[in-house]
Amino acid sequence: GKATLILAENVPTDLQARFPKSVTTSNGFRAVFKLKVHRVSTSCGYSMPQMDFVKYRNTLEEYVVKEGKDGMHAYCTKKNSFSIDGLPSLALLRETGPKHVEPVAEDGYVFGKACDEASAKTAMEEARKMHKMMASRSSKLEVGWPLAAISLMGAFAAGVVVGPLIAGWVDAL
Repeated sequence: GKATLILAENVPTDLQARFPKSVTTSNGFRAVFKLKVHRVSTSCGYSMPQMDFVKYRNTLEEYVVKEGKDGMHAYCTKKNSFSIDGLPSLALLRETGPKHVEPVAEDGYVFGKACDEASAKTAMEEARKMHKMMASRSSKLEVGWPLAAISLMGAFAAGVVVGPLIAGWVDAL
C-alpha cells in the first residue's frame, strides 16, 4: 500500500469530519496518515494472548491539556523532529515550528532542538556522514532488522490500543 502524510493544519474539513471533534481540536493532533491499502492478511495468532478491553486511557489528553498549545509545539519539536535512527521526521514539516532544528543525541534517543541556520546545516551534515558510515559497516539485514522489529512492535501495540477506537470510527462512517 501507500501512505500520505497530511499535517494537522492541512487536513481537509471533509476528512476532519470523519474523526471525533475531540481528536481534531486537541493540541496533540499532529497529522493524519491517509492509507491506500492494497492487501490485508492475517497470521494465525496461535501464540497471541487474549485480552479484554478495560477502558480508554486519558493520560495523553490530560498531558495535552496541561502543556497547552505552546507546550505541545515544544514537545513536538523535541520528540517528533527526528526518527529513532536520526532521520528527519514529522515536526520538521510543520509551518508553525522552528525554522531550524538540529538533531541532539541524548540517552540513546535523537531529539530536536531549535537552533540557528548554520548549526542546523552543520548538524544535518554530521548526521548524513554518520548514516553513510553506519550503512557501509552493516549489511542491509542487520541495519533493517531493529527498525523492522520496532515497526512490528509498534504496529502490534497500535492494533491492541487503537484498534477498538478505530473500529468505532469506521462504524460511525
